This record gives sequence, structure tokens and C-alpha cells, in this order.
Amino acid sequence: MTYIAQQLLWLVPSLFGLIVFTALLVALLPDSPTLTVLGFVVGGASWTALLAVPVTSEGTLSLVYLSDRYAAATEAVRPSFVAAAEAFVAENNTVSLAGALTPLGILLISLPLLRGPLPHWVGWLGLATGALGLVSEAMRFAAPTLYAAYGPLLWVWFGAVGISLLRLPRPSRPGVAPPLASIEKTTL
Repeated sequence: MTYIAQQLLWLVPSLFGLIVFTALLVALLPDSPTLTVLGFVVGGASWTALLAVPVTSEGTLSLVYLSDRYAAATEAVRPSFVAAAEAFVAENNTVSLAGALTPLGILLISLPLLRGPLPHWVGWLGLATGALGLVSEAMRFAAPTLYAAYGPLLWVWFGAVGISLLRLPRPSRPGVAPPLASIEKTTL
């Protein structure tokens, strides 16, 4: 049960990633369309890939399914489940493009945050999170403890972005966004 909880705690935030990158796209597009769209595409692609191929650096929920099938299988069929599990483990033990896209997307979308409608420190936090994430992914096997700093920092960045987005002024009329010039820079 602990294994399943660990996998879910890593995979469920994928949904938050998609929501945060989409919200940032809407909030930052008028100020910096190129970097915002690039950050959204790169960051959103990484979270979408994680949902499509749900592997974490510690395993995959698919191994739970395979182990149940293995336990119920006959001796003649068991080698196929072993081979499938080994394929997941091998995929898990390689540096993936999706793993590097997440911090790269955070890094790219944080650049327009530095001069956008959200507090500037959130942009700096995003740059630090993205840079640490890229180093963590590149050094995944040489220095696995970097993830111990990157993981919590990722949550802090998501939280800071979410709170900052919620503090943006609402449009005066439903369905009509205020001109960007009228939005004051907010601070936390």
C-alpha cells in the first residue's frame, strides 16, 4: 500500500502542473506571448507525457497491476509479466525527456513572470526551481539527493503561483478581461 501511495503522490501533481501552466498561459500571454507559449508548450508537454506514461523515478503503478497478474498466472505465462515489468523498470532507470521538460518549462515560463502581473519573486523562485530541476534530472544517478531539494521547491513554486494567480484582480464585468495596463503589480 505504501508503494501505491508513493506513486500517487508523485503522479497526481501532474494534474496541478497542467492547471498551473494553463493558468499562467492565460495570465502572461498579453505581456510576453512568445516566452509564455514556449513555456506552456514545453511545461505542458512534460506533464502530459507523465500522464500518458505514468512512471516516476521510483516505479510505476503499472507494476502493481503486473504483480497481481503475475500472482494469478500459470507458470507458462509468468515470463511475459516478468518481461513487461523489466521493461518498465528499465524505462524508469533512464533519464527521460519528460523529466527534463518539466523544469525547462518552469524556467521558460518564469522569464515572463519576472515582468508580468504576478509578484516578481515568483518568477525568481521559478527560475531557481527550473534550474535546480534541470541539474537534478541531469545528475539523477550521480547525485540523487538533489531531488530532495527540487521536489519540495516544485510544490512551493506551484503554491506561490496558485496564490498569486488567485490574488489577481477580477474583471469588472463577467467575461470581459480588464486591460493589462490597469492590472497593478501585486505583491505577497
